[in-house]
Amino acid sequence: MQSYALSDIEEKSLCYYKEDKMKLYAFWKYDLFSYILGGIVTEIENERVETEEYGKGNCFIYSKILNLKEGLQIQKKLNELKTRYINVEIELKKNFMKERNKIIKI
Repeated sequence: MQSYALSDIEEKSLCYYKEDKMKLYAFWKYDLFSYILGGIVTEIENERVETEEYGKGNCFIYSKILNLKEGLQIQKKLNELKTRYINVEIELKKNFMKERNKIIKI
């Protein structure tokens, strides 16, 4: 199994989580668009997290773990980026179809 080094912030966040049950937000890589997912941590064990969003038994090897406020802010920015990407993709498809119909009408 690959080993992950924790940043000082991640190390402190994990300590606070264990001591005070502070809420944390984790991100992990994903193989489909948008290539990263995240969620509010409910359990941490052996570099894996369970989250509220994906439920008990669904474990992920996190790439980044932050306090809840920071995690939610980043998730909001990622959601905005994803929306912009999708809107550009929709516009490209419309333009493609328009140009294609000029070349060949089906």
